[in-house]
Amino acid sequence: MAKIGRMMKDSMVQELASGLDENSNLIVTSVRRLTPADSDVLRQKLFSAKARLRIFKATLGKRVLNGIKVDGLSALGDAKGGSLGFVIADEDALPAAKYLIDFLKDHADHFTIQGGLVEGQVFDKKNIEAFAALPPKAMLLAQVVITIESPIADVAYTVERLIGDVCWVVEQLAEKKPAS
Repeated sequence: MAKIGRMMKDSMVQELASGLDENSNLIVTSVRRLTPADSDVLRQKLFSAKARLRIFKATLGKRVLNGIKVDGLSALGDAKGGSLGFVIADEDALPAAKYLIDFLKDHADHFTIQGGLVEGQVFDKKNIEAFAALPPKAMLLAQVVITIESPIADVAYTVERLIGDVCWVVEQLAEKKPAS
């Protein structure tokens, strides 16, 4: 019977570790005595951010982190007496990080953020908090477009004014010149 339990645990670890690679978005959390209601609220918020939460016993969580071949990621597995939670974001990790930071404010005694893997880079807790403070990707792209567009608009306005001034000078010269 012990072999079947061990095989199931190994298959769970292998399945999760193989599903995660260097380009995955993963945030590692430590969970201690989180109530089912709070856990459901967190899972629903993460689901709306296209992310999911998987909670493992600390030993299984450490094995999952060791199974992902990224330097520095296995150091995030210190659960300190609790379970390890893995928040796996499908596309963009920013909304999930924002929800986790908001959740952490109300549940700091039961929930902590250890760090994560975002776009192939290992982040510690401080980096995750700084990452969550960023504006959404669409807003950042809009700011870049405005930054690029503003000087171009100024050049176009200047050229338009120059052409208008040249036309005005030509009109003034045409009025001063007597018709012959």
